[in-house]
Amino acid sequence: MANKIKNSNDNKTRCSKRNGDVLPDKKGNNSQCECNQKSTDDAQGVKVVMRKCVVCGKSMDEAGLIRFCASPDETIYPDLADKLPGRGVYVSSDAEMVRKAIKSKVLSKNLQLKSAKYPDDMIELIDTLFVQRLQNLLGLAKKSGVVIAGFDKVEAVLEKQRLKNKESNNSLVLLEATDGSNDGKDKLLHICPNIPVYEAMKAEEMGVALGQAVCVHALLLESSMTDLIVREIKRLTNFRQSK
Repeated sequence: MANKIKNSNDNKTRCSKRNGDVLPDKKGNNSQCECNQKSTDDAQGVKVVMRKCVVCGKSMDEAGLIRFCASPDETIYPDLADKLPGRGVYVSSDAEMVRKAIKSKVLSKNLQLKSAKYPDDMIELIDTLFVQRLQNLLGLAKKSGVVIAGFDKVEAVLEKQRLKNKESNNSLVLLEATDGSNDGKDKLLHICPNIPVYEAMKAEEMGVALGQAVCVHALLLESSMTDLIVREIKRLTNFRQSK
């Protein structure tokens, strides 16, 4: 799909750098492009890009938003990786917000489209793309040795972590299938009570990512890839909870 989406606004003035410029359009009006956004630092000093949801009007970390852009035939698609060319607008990673964005035509208005079209079921498309994106990231993480899959293997690593440092387990992240039993999770948390736990994908969805029929328990080791995976898990969790 990425190859099909090209810049449908090539004739419009856009800034060459994401530096927050406000540029005049052909009518001489100031037009705020998607790069006119603020950035700030979080508590750890990490740069956080703030963008505005076109539905609720609130500025928030772009990690909690979904970007939308249009193909040359004016079909609006979600761009979860923020990489497709052309003008883009952002909506909170919330299914209800996406529905409101479509119903109110705020997406087509902000993308300056005359006759916008949408995929048949935008909500399910976004859900599927979220899962596929997470599966790809987890697959890459596995190849890099960042993911430990399976109860026994996860338990062994957590036990070593407990013996090494009883107080801090924040360098590891535990992934649990949403349809898995609580017994296994409780046993793992008994070993490392303070470890962050995320539940976003089903066991079969996790299994596809990690080359198994199903996967209920997985452990992410400390890495920059883990930070990206956690970000996507949070977006998927929020989206699914709002469906």
